[in-house]
Amino acid sequence: MTVLVTGGRGAVARALIGLLRERGIAVRAASSRPEDPDTVRCDLTDPSTFAAALKGVTSVLLYAEPSHIGAFAEEAAGAGVEHIVLLSSSAVLAPDAADSPVARTHLDVENALTASAVPATTLRPGSFASNALAWSRTCGRAGRSACPSPAPTATRSTRGTSPRPPSPCSPIRASAGARTP
Repeated sequence: MTVLVTGGRGAVARALIGLLRERGIAVRAASSRPEDPDTVRCDLTDPSTFAAALKGVTSVLLYAEPSHIGAFAEEAAGAGVEHIVLLSSSAVLAPDAADSPVARTHLDVENALTASAVPATTLRPGSFASNALAWSRTCGRAGRSACPSPAPTATRSTRGTSPRPPSPCSPIRASAGARTP
């Protein structure tokens, strides 16, 4: 069994690669811009890189890149891949997900994998603590993150509706009695 881990330079991929190797599982790191000779080039926007990356692979951790997801899924099926795990986003669960550029990207990939011949599991994290830690310096100084985002989301309900969790770039100061997710 060999696991292809796309996005091999990212935090999630690096952590997963380490865990798989500790357990003696063969892993192939993949990146659009490999920095390590042990990392294969697999650019999810360039289908010509798929075949070499998928050769001999039984499972894939895939990041959501919709531009050639159909071609990737076909190539994976042809290569004998038995399972794909997609790192998606909880943004797809929002009522207006189809109108959100971030959620739409993830939805498109989820839908393509659902239609593909390769069984897939979708992971939909809401956020990563390591991302919040990276934002903490700007949040601490300014009371909010400097990352680009739409207006902050309300943390308290109004008119009896359910409270919505704050966006990652919302103010981090909680008011007394505010519910946190």
